[in-house]
Amino acid sequence: MHPLDLKPSRAVNSSIIAGIAVLTALAFLGVWIGYRQLHFNPAVLAMRTELPGTVPALQADSLIFRIPETLVAAAPERYDAASLSDKINGKAELYLAAGFRSLTARRFSPIKLPDQWVEAFFYEMRDASAAFSVYSMQRREGAAPSDVAGFSRETSNALFLAHGAYYVELIASDVQPPLQEAARNLARAFVASYRVSEKQITETEIFPDAYRTSDEIKLLSAPVFGCECLDRIYTAFYEIQGERMTAFLARQDSAKSARNLALQYREFLLRYGARELELNLDVPGVHVLKIFDVLEAVFTRGPYLAGVHEASNEDRLKILVRTLYQGIPETGNGA
Repeated sequence: MHPLDLKPSRAVNSSIIAGIAVLTALAFLGVWIGYRQLHFNPAVLAMRTELPGTVPALQADSLIFRIPETLVAAAPERYDAASLSDKINGKAELYLAAGFRSLTARRFSPIKLPDQWVEAFFYEMRDASAAFSVYSMQRREGAAPSDVAGFSRETSNALFLAHGAYYVELIASDVQPPLQEAARNLARAFVASYRVSEKQITETEIFPDAYRTSDEIKLLSAPVFGCECLDRIYTAFYEIQGERMTAFLARQDSAKSARNLALQYREFLLRYGARELELNLDVPGVHVLKIFDVLEAVFTRGPYLAGVHEASNEDRLKILVRTLYQGIPETGNGA
């Protein structure tokens, strides 16, 4: 029998039929995938990271809090000290110097505005004072106090807060009331989930209100006033009879440590050409020095180091030194 006269077996027929079925299924799957790509959910598109390069993978989301039901959350991004500059190029050094540990960044879109978002930056710092430090240094022009946290301010499209060991920035993609409300709701949800002691930072309550020009208090990292020995120093601005001066304050481990630090700062000023003045200020152990045409004062009360920076008039310096000294509690507990 000629080979061409042979009829295919049932097994061969079954294989052909199965192959056709598989090809049909694959073709249908390809059409479906193409359709989904052409009709991708805009909310997902809005949540995609637009930065070039590879986003570091998040091994475990350390931030667990109840996200408001009106928001859709994107996958979180995680950054450490080595990769922080990939996310905030140009500002990483500020956070690293203050005691940075990690950053979790995440976008949230309102369900009713899927093409808009609020990008949240959760900076985990070394402790509460480190978080307050970056909060105080990152204040935006025109920011007004907010009630979402003890330390919080907001603009028309952003909200900033320090809460415990976290500094948080919430940046909206546009200036719209629904986005501003989304930022507030996120902030409230975060604060409610991470309860902290209200007395973690007490120095901000010690600065006297008299002569203060604003509620702005900053926490500076070394070298403060050019001196490496001064680190984590709180500062506030004062104005007396038209003269603007800076008051500074920092709690140390003990009264002895505070006195030693005051002497170190005095020696630093003397080393750079300052001369010590004898002024009657009615403040025990105060050192007043003049360097060029600028007056500096440093003193201690209990475990607190305090002083006045860049004054030009002796009488006004005396007023501020006495006012600051009287505002510091003798017990040193900040209460």
